[in-house]
Amino acid sequence: MWALAKWSAPKAVLAPLAAAFLLGPAAAMGPVSIQSKSGKSEKPAKSNAPVLDPKEISLREKLRKQWDGLSQAGREEVIARVEGESQSMGLLAIALEKRAVETLAVDPSYLEAAGVQIQFYDPKLHAPGDPIPRRRLDVKDPAAAAEFERRTRADPPREDPRAWVYDWGKREVHRLPSAGTKEHLFEMFVRGLPARADLAEAAMLCALDQGAAQKELGAFAHAYTDRSGNVYPGLTLYDVWSSGSAMEMPDVDVLGIIHDVHGEWDRWRAPMPDTQHEAVYAVVAKDFARAKRYRALRQALAHVYLQGEPMLREGQGPARRRLHGLWVEFQNDAAALSGKLPGPEDLDEFSASWTETFEEDFKRLGEADKRIDALAASRKAIQGLLSAALSDQARIEAKAKAKVVR
Repeated sequence: MWALAKWSAPKAVLAPLAAAFLLGPAAAMGPVSIQSKSGKSEKPAKSNAPVLDPKEISLREKLRKQWDGLSQAGREEVIARVEGESQSMGLLAIALEKRAVETLAVDPSYLEAAGVQIQFYDPKLHAPGDPIPRRRLDVKDPAAAAEFERRTRADPPREDPRAWVYDWGKREVHRLPSAGTKEHLFEMFVRGLPARADLAEAAMLCALDQGAAQKELGAFAHAYTDRSGNVYPGLTLYDVWSSGSAMEMPDVDVLGIIHDVHGEWDRWRAPMPDTQHEAVYAVVAKDFARAKRYRALRQALAHVYLQGEPMLREGQGPARRRLHGLWVEFQNDAAALSGKLPGPEDLDEFSASWTETFEEDFKRLGEADKRIDALAASRKAIQGLLSAALSDQARIEAKAKAKVVR
């Protein structure tokens, strides 16, 4: 195990540098700005949308075209073949998937279903003095679509499908309606991922989360709303605060966070006068910073658990090798790694120490690269197996149709 005391840079340099090293520039940025009641103009955020390799795009298009040409029964045959044969190919990703799922305390089929909609803070409970009703916008509403695009422009959502998600506030793995469907499994295989890769990732988040920021993460998991009462689909307070753009923060959301995180119900009450905004916003900003510093590292580690070169969010791409290095260091044992991961207050020291230790050790660098290469080989093998299964099934169905015509 490396020594955390190796790094001796002054704190003024250490904090932003360490955050940028391991978590990317988004983690080291200053607090986002809160939009005033009169509104505030802002420059559009530059898009950081991930760009897939053209060959990967072409391969996926080919596989989907083959899939679309099959009967429902034929699709089921393909899924069963890929899922079955991939288990006996000795792939690292398959072994890691199995190991991750086994960490769950219960059988996945018994896991609770995720809520259909993101919950918002109830104005009657958290802002009874100014209970502006909440109104959910439809996902197809132009205003909702525009807001979602604006808030995710700098850090777009992941492109891989997930039927299993981790609830940071409850510290539970939940399933979505698409879990287990052949359409979802096909999209996993198209990307070269094991059938339950998303369940494995959620299980790793559960294993890596010691609960040090549970209150903060639960609070920022609420839906983003504006001062008019509109609730924006698909956007959480965490998403919007992470965007780095100016935002509206109605009293109900500010006070909801204060109530959930600090249990303080008397100091601030709605409607809050402008003179109180600076103080209460500063408290909430610290809560978000703590949540982000805790979550971002664990999110990135879970993402690379069984993917060699995923498109990491929040500017974490440059840290990919170091993240794989941590898994190698602890032999892919989530329980062992979890016990060494830092809380929000210790992230800078941990990040700086591991960066120094990892970058100066050629053996560690080499082992991390081997892990990345093995997972890349797993991806190609699963895609190859899917391609073969689709081609074989297409020939079978073509022959069957030819016999009918005769």
